[in-house]
Amino acid sequence: MGLGNITVLSVGVILLLSIAVSLYIVSDNKDGDSQYAGNVISEVRLSEDTDDTGEEVKAKLNELIDQTASETNNTVTGLSSYTYLNLVTLAADDGFEVTKDAYSMLAKQSPASLYLTDQESYNQLTGDNISLDENEVYVHGTGDEYTKKTLSLMDYQFSVNVMEDMEEFSLDNETTSLISDTYYIIVEDIETLRQIEKQQKEIVEGYAASTNVSTQIRLEQDINEQQEIAFGEQLRSNMEKEDMDLVVVDSRTEAASDLQALRSGVLFIVLNLAVLLLLMTVLIIYYKQTSEAYDDKERFSILQKIGLNQMEIKKAIKSQILTVFFLPVIVTGIHILAIFLLMRKLMILVMINQVNLFPISVLIAFLVFLIVYMIIYRITARVYYKIVQ
Repeated sequence: MGLGNITVLSVGVILLLSIAVSLYIVSDNKDGDSQYAGNVISEVRLSEDTDDTGEEVKAKLNELIDQTASETNNTVTGLSSYTYLNLVTLAADDGFEVTKDAYSMLAKQSPASLYLTDQESYNQLTGDNISLDENEVYVHGTGDEYTKKTLSLMDYQFSVNVMEDMEEFSLDNETTSLISDTYYIIVEDIETLRQIEKQQKEIVEGYAASTNVSTQIRLEQDINEQQEIAFGEQLRSNMEKEDMDLVVVDSRTEAASDLQALRSGVLFIVLNLAVLLLLMTVLIIYYKQTSEAYDDKERFSILQKIGLNQMEIKKAIKSQILTVFFLPVIVTGIHILAIFLLMRKLMILVMINQVNLFPISVLIAFLVFLIVYMIIYRITARVYYKIVQ
């Protein structure tokens, strides 16, 4: 029981330390760039009228962006917009099922996230020139590719072309794809997208997603943080005056600040918990070895009386303590390997997208733990030997 407790606590210490190390070594700028390809991002929700293709919204938004640039003395160097619909579904035999069960914590299977866009938006965003036939879609899975020839989605039955090298149009897709199965789907036109939106609203009602127009705005390279924030705030104000249905208007600088605040809070919590679990581990080991030393004192006394010398006693003690100490370390390592993928997903939950750094973080955390563990071993081995003597 004692060794089991030590192992469980050790796993907790390494898990928390690895997250702390990841938070410390990760690059905020790189994560910010992955989420914000431009300096400012805006998202506008289209009206419930399915005839609304978003062209008026895009045209009005372009006007407001030019107006904002003039008002804030900034220069817009690039602009990219796309229309998309994000659905939460459950995988089915012939495609995906839109159901309220996908939003339930008690669902028997993990939900699949679908990001749908029309081919015109995709071509404008990526510079490609794909051409879809009627009732045809392109599909790309960020985890497993979609392997079926057809895709059923509510009343629609599409023929499928798989795009393994598809440019993912959604931002921060790495986060989503590591938490749940994610598929990017290109449909023929915006009208198809709006009809899919309408059908899913009839099924899931209050859980329904809307079709949004997302816009990335790139400003001149020498812009400072205050100018970037001022541009975003002025754009938000101008859009609100036009009664646009805003989802978000945000700047890369504000997002980086919020992300830093989140990570600082998480770092403080995980370090405190890691130290707490480490202290519990130390106390359990020390108490276990001390109590066992008093239990073993009489036995070693008997061995000495029948001729066991001090060198042999030290050897026996060393062998016993090594077994007790390092068996939990070995089992802890096996546990860490087993839950490694889950630990990567925990990183994603605190907005750490650079998952390639996580193996390094785990290794550093394990080495730090091992050093502390060795110090505990040396102290308790000395105490054990003194008691036995």
